[in-house]
Amino acid sequence: PGGAAPELELEAALADLRDGPPGRVLPRLAALAATGPAGAWHHAEALFFAGAADSALERYQRLAADPRGPFRGAALERIYLVEDAEPRATLPVLGRIAYDDWRGERGAALARTDSLVRALPRGPLWARLALLQSAQRARSGDAAGALAPLLAVADSLPDDRLAPLARQRAGDLLLERLDDPAAARAQYEECLARYPRAWNAPEVRRAVERLRREPRP
Repeated sequence: PGGAAPELELEAALADLRDGPPGRVLPRLAALAATGPAGAWHHAEALFFAGAADSALERYQRLAADPRGPFRGAALERIYLVEDAEPRATLPVLGRIAYDDWRGERGAALARTDSLVRALPRGPLWARLALLQSAQRARSGDAAGALAPLLAVADSLPDDRLAPLARQRAGDLLLERLDDPAAARAQYEECLARYPRAWNAPEVRRAVERLRREPRP
């Protein structure tokens, strides 16, 4: 089929990207960026992985500008990450963390995230990385370790835009992974009390209602 060639080319380029280093594959992915949203997304990601965050940001912004684009949400997440990156010297490390995660090198990604979380002052980038650290620890099976950074964000940066999400995810971990529905409900209710109009408030409210209807033994 006529559309198969670019797809096969992209698949081959992504295999080479996985082998690394990312910079080696950039010309091939640049040539494929115009073939469709997937090509454009992976070109942006390869730029980010390679440490070219400013160039990646321009491409993420183009992807995010399409309200129906399949990569809009992921592109917005990258935009927030790059824009929150202060000091800017952290950007190459953030790109490397993303690359390790994409390749499935989860231990290496977590080690780099842990290092940045320890080194950074508590602010927007630290909060974003703390949530990433939590997700990485949860994937590795460390639910208790995943809870700590969420509570750190929620308690120490209550005015950060990620604080409502941190509080919700803390409740989710307590409910689903740590089997403590009472503590989970307390986190959800604290989220609603502090952020009644947060974007995630309806979902948190539904979680509280479920716990009220179906208390666990």
